[in-house]
Amino acid sequence: MASEKVESAMLFFHESPTVDEWSTITTVGNKKAISLTGTAVRPTGPLIGLVDIGVSQKAYLFRMYLPGVKRGEDEFSIEVESSGRVTIKGESTTGEKLVVRNNQVFEMQTQTLCPSGEFSVSFQLPGRVEYQEFQGSFGFDGIFEGIVLKERMKEK
Repeated sequence: MASEKVESAMLFFHESPTVDEWSTITTVGNKKAISLTGTAVRPTGPLIGLVDIGVSQKAYLFRMYLPGVKRGEDEFSIEVESSGRVTIKGESTTGEKLVVRNNQVFEMQTQTLCPSGEFSVSFQLPGRVEYQEFQGSFGFDGIFEGIVLKERMKEK
């Protein structure tokens, strides 16, 4: 029976894989590369953001869709821990019933984006990181992109 190639695949983990398991999962031939896609949801509501995670030899890249999220220091924060845990907190302005644009008041009939208000989203990167080596940027398209270096092996 011939093997059929799969263009893309989803992996579901009931718990976080060990470093050895992750290495086995991400090794293809002699190259290491994988991209994961997941969804972050509020416990009480609909979709708040989509998360894409990319892995390279030295760093992790993640992108999160955050529609209508305020970008001020008092309204948006991100914490990256050495364990690879990322927590994003903020406030969304989408989902409101009335929107004012160009001196006009619009009564919104549908709410397909996340509800307005505060939110918190956490996810786990595949491995430990150098949290002080984090760089992030929030694009006008509502996509937050972050890059953080993988933990360097300490010399004995």
